[in-house]
Amino acid sequence: MLRAASRRTTVELAAGSSVIARMPGGIKRRAMQLDEGAPILEVRDATGEVKLLPGDEVELTRPGQG
Repeated sequence: MLRAASRRTTVELAAGSSVIARMPGGIKRRAMQLDEGAPILEVRDATGEVKLLPGDEVELTRPGQG
């Protein structure tokens, strides 16, 4: 069963952030209600805090350069 297509949410990365894309394990996939085969994005900010985001639902941007 596939979820209905959703609009992507824009997430702006803060200075010093890094991102890793990976495949979630079954428990994490179910907890995040991801379709099989959908990646997760681990966004780590400059303080080390990690947020997990559904890779098929977000668009990552970085602050504009003046």
